[in-house]
Amino acid sequence: MRSAVLNVILCIAVIGAAGWPTVGSTAARPEAQVCVPLATWVDPTTRKVVPVDKLLHMVAKKDVVLLGEHHDLAEHHRWQLQTVAALYALNPDIALGFEMFPRRVQPVLDRWVNGELTVEQFLEQSEWLANWHYDPDLYLALFHFARMNRIPMYALNIDKQLMAKVRDNGWMNIPENERQGVTDPVAASKPYLNLLAESFRHHGSGAHAGGDDGAISDIDKPAFARFVETQQLWDRAMAEIIAAQVKQHPRTQFIGVMGTGHIVSGFGVPQQLKGLHVDNIATLIPWSHRLDCADFEAGIADAVFGLATDEQPEKPKPRLGVLLDQREQGVVITEVIKDSVAESAGLQNEDVIVEMAGVPARRMQEVIETVLQTLPGTWLPIKIRRGTEAVEIVARFPPSTGAE
Repeated sequence: MRSAVLNVILCIAVIGAAGWPTVGSTAARPEAQVCVPLATWVDPTTRKVVPVDKLLHMVAKKDVVLLGEHHDLAEHHRWQLQTVAALYALNPDIALGFEMFPRRVQPVLDRWVNGELTVEQFLEQSEWLANWHYDPDLYLALFHFARMNRIPMYALNIDKQLMAKVRDNGWMNIPENERQGVTDPVAASKPYLNLLAESFRHHGSGAHAGGDDGAISDIDKPAFARFVETQQLWDRAMAEIIAAQVKQHPRTQFIGVMGTGHIVSGFGVPQQLKGLHVDNIATLIPWSHRLDCADFEAGIADAVFGLATDEQPEKPKPRLGVLLDQREQGVVITEVIKDSVAESAGLQNEDVIVEMAGVPARRMQEVIETVLQTLPGTWLPIKIRRGTEAVEIVARFPPSTGAE
């Protein structure tokens, strides 16, 4: 199936590690023909260029507009800002929703839009590094645009701890009071299951030998079922926030900013929105002129914009491999990821991090910043409290495998 779509299906990332394999950046293919001319909107179904004024006026009539992205490419975020600004010019009554924030930090987004926080305060209080591992500079222009124009911002996501619980135990085994208000997702369609199966197999998640036709008969069924449930939980959570705002503010256009994998081909969030009776939707995605046109399929989005994305994505960040929680006693490890640096070092669930690299670590932000500053191939001394015992551990980070 289409390789470009596989490269933007969002697998579930956790703090400092990936619960499912992290998807890499889209590979450049210089030999590919140009199917979406630069600086041009194209309808994937008809493959015809759509004049920008016609496209924008059509999209401006939608209740919901979903803008895809490849998280680590700055050009995608520039395109998002351009599109948001154009739609704002046609209708200033808009709201913006972001995949990057869990619901519980909504008050922080409100204070930011109201001009009550500096950038540093906003990033710290929204726990940016704990919730999202990409450079905030990629997104700040969008955040500033919202604040400058007092456009409401909404946190669309849920905590990664819930994602991890679903991955390990299954959605049906999560107690009602631990579901963070998320209701049962609409069942994934067969084409969506096939696409997820391709992504699951492509990244080595419990796959066995088999064909490349999207069939799921050759896949580790229990692991794949958890993968689908986690992906759908993410889709459903975002769709519910959007649907609630559409119903509460029917005159306001809601623009959602999220990974392309959540909206491609009408799967993911669009499918969940329709299950919530919100179907006046437009899906827009960016398209690099170096992508293979064989991947440019009818229905992949309502419209696609041609970009010259030649820049390199940001380099992978050091990952300790833990889920964290800020509690009264300090920063607590709630989960150690299998085959991670943390597991190799001997860290355990419920360990309380006391010190890292000789510096006290009392907040999650301090822990994450220390890990991000750790160089490949170096050792990070960590002091923890395990019950009543003080323990010193050394986390050994592997050397970099990529060329500098």
